[in-house]
Amino acid sequence: MMEKPVKEEPETKEELAYLVNVCKKAERYDDMVDAIKKLIKLDPNLSVEERIMFSIAYDAVTDARRSSWRALFPTEDELCSYRVQVKSELMHLCQEVLTFINDLLFPKATDAEAKVFYLKMKADYHRHMAELVTDDDRTGMFDLAKGAYEAAMDIATDQIAPIDPIRLGLANNFSMFHYEVLKSVDDAREVTKNAIDSANADILTFAGPLPEDVTNILSMMKDNMQLWTPKEMANQAKTDVTESAEREESWKTEREELKSELIKAKSRSEMGEINEAFREEIEALSAENAQMKQMGRERDGEMAKMGERTEQLEERLRGAERENALLISNQAQLEDSIRELNRRLNTQSEAKQQGAEWEARKLRQRNEQAMVLSEQVRELAAQNDELREEIDRLSGALDEANGLLKENTARFSEFNEQFEEAEKQLERLRSDNGQLRKIMEEKEKAKIGEGQLKSIKERTLNVQMSSREFVEVVQEKDTLLEKQRVQLQQTKAELEQCRLSLETAIRPNEQREEELYRLRVELINATEAARKLFGVEALAGEEQMDDGDAARAEGAARELRLRMIQMDQQLEQQERSLAQKQQTEHETEQALEQKDLQIARLLTECQRYRKMAFGDAEGQMTRIEKQLEYMNKQIEQLNRRCSELQIELEQYIGEEEHAEKQRKEKKGETEEGGQMAKRKRVTIREEEGKEEEAEESMDGREEGNRENRSKGGKEKADREADSGQKEKVTGAASP
Repeated sequence: MMEKPVKEEPETKEELAYLVNVCKKAERYDDMVDAIKKLIKLDPNLSVEERIMFSIAYDAVTDARRSSWRALFPTEDELCSYRVQVKSELMHLCQEVLTFINDLLFPKATDAEAKVFYLKMKADYHRHMAELVTDDDRTGMFDLAKGAYEAAMDIATDQIAPIDPIRLGLANNFSMFHYEVLKSVDDAREVTKNAIDSANADILTFAGPLPEDVTNILSMMKDNMQLWTPKEMANQAKTDVTESAEREESWKTEREELKSELIKAKSRSEMGEINEAFREEIEALSAENAQMKQMGRERDGEMAKMGERTEQLEERLRGAERENALLISNQAQLEDSIRELNRRLNTQSEAKQQGAEWEARKLRQRNEQAMVLSEQVRELAAQNDELREEIDRLSGALDEANGLLKENTARFSEFNEQFEEAEKQLERLRSDNGQLRKIMEEKEKAKIGEGQLKSIKERTLNVQMSSREFVEVVQEKDTLLEKQRVQLQQTKAELEQCRLSLETAIRPNEQREEELYRLRVELINATEAARKLFGVEALAGEEQMDDGDAARAEGAARELRLRMIQMDQQLEQQERSLAQKQQTEHETEQALEQKDLQIARLLTECQRYRKMAFGDAEGQMTRIEKQLEYMNKQIEQLNRRCSELQIELEQYIGEEEHAEKQRKEKKGETEEGGQMAKRKRVTIREEEGKEEEAEESMDGREEGNRENRSKGGKEKADREADSGQKEKVTGAASP
């Protein structure tokens, strides 16, 4: 038997929101209520869509139970317990909604729309609870509902637009509360009329078509106004009928009084005590009676007319009551449809508001991304400037290294000349040794005299002295070679520093690579020349030294060879490190290419954001940028021209100083020369101050006319710059 999979309960807010939407689509509103309760307990700060789902869930379950309550209300006593159960469920749901709103939702609400939404919902559920309680408790519920409606209306009037769907829905519910619950038709009509008038006034200033939910709510409010008008006419008819009945009663009482007076008069006339005064009185009374009868007949006619009119009014009243009953039944149906439409409209309006907020949030994020990208572009530009400065510094260091290498080559050429002279001396010493050997052989053969032996000894001493001088020369050359080695090591260290600094550069130029290759070739040539020099010195030492000095020369030669081997190993290590550095440079080049691609993508994104941000003003922005580029080029040309003028001025000042020095040497006027130098320095400082003021004025004019400059303005700025240059030239020539 297979086990059923265990259903995992959603834990996060996103999972609960998804579960709420799924329950709404499946129309399982009880499960939807359970999920929305968990969502509220997890985070009471609901979004627009979550507020709508909260209202839809509880409206659905309460509307179903309210319909059941209306159906069970006129039933017999045997269903009383079931009716009490429905009532308790409905009261529990209403109390649960009010608890959520009062304790969690309304205190966390920050914007006006959320506050109005929760207050309107609170008033609606107080009104639902008032339908279920007795008359004593109903008044308190009505007061709570009215207070919530009025608080919501105050916030909506101050902070929400008149054509906002939330404000219109609130006005519609408040007017229905006045009409159905408080039985105040005038207040209901006043609330509806004010809402319609304010909405119509705002529609005149509204740009574009009205939203569909706004038009639907306004049409419903207008229909309510038309429905509430016949009720007022029926009330007027009732007042007319009551007034006519009161007048008829007054006429009947007056008629009865007249009849009683006639009866009294007849009783008096039947008595035997009749005189002339009574007769006159009787005649007067009879005349008055006739007049009263005439008036009674007239009043009877009027009463008949009033009766007919009363019957007509009663008929109209019965028709109005039938129509009112029909309208009430239709109104109940319309209320259900209105609630459903309000729920749908609220859903649509909140969804649209959520979409608008989402779009606004997207635009804000895109603006922030554009700002970040612009900052990154600025940082990259600053890094490029720093790298250019580093490249310039490294190029200067390479130039210095080239100068040192040239000096080393000059010194090596001097060493070669000295070695050639030493070789010539060695040749002369070889020839002298050959002659001495011949003389010694002749001495042994001929056994010449002592004088010749002394001359031979002197010559040997001279040879020894010359050999010692040669050894001293070789030692001096060794010291010079040691110095050259130190300088070579220094140059290698400087070159290593240059390579390390070049790793951080953007792209090595071909010229700099050729210079590095040339430096390597020169180093190799220098090492080969050093090898040759050391080998020649060793050979010369071996040929000219005596037996005692030969051993020392061989030891020195071995040390030199060991040093050469060490230097070769060091050179190979340096070449390997150079290859590694080249590999790292290649990797940095690839990384820089990737960065260039990223920069290109960023630039495309920036262009797209600029189009989104500026729209139709993109052409104007490009024209302004072209104008700024043109102005930057003009400024660079002016700076270049100023630097040339500065150089010419310095040359002119140098020539003047040189001429002044010659004049001083001729005339010997030291004091005047000092004064002239001071005046020149003062004039130079004045010229530098003028140049700085001219540059500041040019920068100020550029910043002031950067956005709205035309071609005429450019030509005028160029003429001003040319005139400023001429003034500089004339000012430079004035000293």
